[in-house]
Parts: sequence; C-alpha cells; structure tokens
Amino acid sequence: MRHDPEAPARDGLDPEDLPTGLGAPFETAAEVWRAHRRDGLDVSAYGVDRSMPALCGPDFVRGYVFMELAHRQREELLLWDVWGTALPPSDSEPTPTEAERNALADEIADLLLRADAGDGAAEAELGRRYVSDPRLHPGARVVTMSPTG
Repeated sequence: MRHDPEAPARDGLDPEDLPTGLGAPFETAAEVWRAHRRDGLDVSAYGVDRSMPALCGPDFVRGYVFMELAHRQREELLLWDVWGTALPPSDSEPTPTEAERNALADEIADLLLRADAGDGAAEAELGRRYVSDPRLHPGARVVTMSPTG
C-alpha cells in the first residue's frame, strides 16, 4: 500500500491507499524504469527540467532507481546527490558501461517492484545487496549535481 501522510484526501484519492503504477499520482522510479526498458516508455519528460539533460531522461530515472533503494534503506539524501554507478568518471575507479548500469538498474527495479508487492524475499535481498554492493549505497564519494552549483 502506498500512502502520503501529508496529502489531503481530495479528488477521490485516499492518502492512506494511493493507486500504484504508471499514471498514478506518484509513480516510483522503479515503475517508470521498467516501463522504459520493457515497453519503450519515453522518459524524456521525467526529471527536473527538460532543458538540463543531466537532470531528466533515462540517466536521471536510472539514478532514481538507486535513490529509491537508498531511501528505502533509510538514507537521507539530497535530490542532487549521485554516487556509485552514477558518478562522473574517475581515474581511481573503473567506470561501468551503459549496459552494466542499465542491467544493475533492471535488477534493482525488479526487486523494488517485487518488494512493493509484498515479496519479503525481495525486500531481504534489497537489504543484503544494499550493504554488500558499493555501487548501490553512498560511500566515500558522493557528488552533488545541483544546477545552482
């Protein structure tokens, strides 16, 4: 069940039982990423501002799959924070390919959606992967990509 404790009941929406899936008032990154990857959903309008390519589109949605996982693990992060596979290239860290980043996002999105549907094993796997895979949690290097600098 999805809920928003700050949203007033309006327009037939119950803030204690919000609809899920594409077209719902609050789509998750995992839902949008899956629809993009499996069904070709155009995600160019998803994000902060279409005029700033780094803050919208497929890369942005993919990054938010990892942000969704971090929030689920009770990490308090800023809208603009990136880490792991979303970081800009570094001489000291290998840069994963686009295919590798997409495959990891596919796996995590699938686990997030299964956990959202009540799958306890998927929830446990998310927790295990989060602590054991340095690509999935903020570590020593977090970059803030704020458009205001």
